[in-house]
Amino acid sequence: MKKLLKITSLLAVVAMLLLALTGCGGNKLVGTMEEDGNKSKIEMSFDKNDKLTKMVMTYEFKDKDAAKEMYDSSKEEAKDSGIKVKKSGKKVTITMKAKDFADKFGADADQLDKDTMKEFAKFMGYELKD
Repeated sequence: MKKLLKITSLLAVVAMLLLALTGCGGNKLVGTMEEDGNKSKIEMSFDKNDKLTKMVMTYEFKDKDAAKEMYDSSKEEAKDSGIKVKKSGKKVTITMKAKDFADKFGADADQLDKDTMKEFAKFMGYELKD
């Protein structure tokens, strides 16, 4: 019985630490899109003032050739920037901070608030959920 209580207490402490470190899910917008069997997901994180801090775009393709083509072109565009591009099988993930996004699209990073980014994602065709 003491062992069970000890394990339960340890799990509770670990869960509380995870919630504290991750901000209880934080302030995010998530959008998805599907076209011709290819899927894409956009995740945007915001600070307490609703300013964009980070964006992760994940693309899942039907075939590896399309994934490789996306990876190669994205990697070339990301050259000399803080944008990170990764490929795993048919999946390509692009991660960027707000400054990288602003530089790429000629915007002011301070203007990238939640409402603006919500409109951007909708314009791009994503279905959003808060």
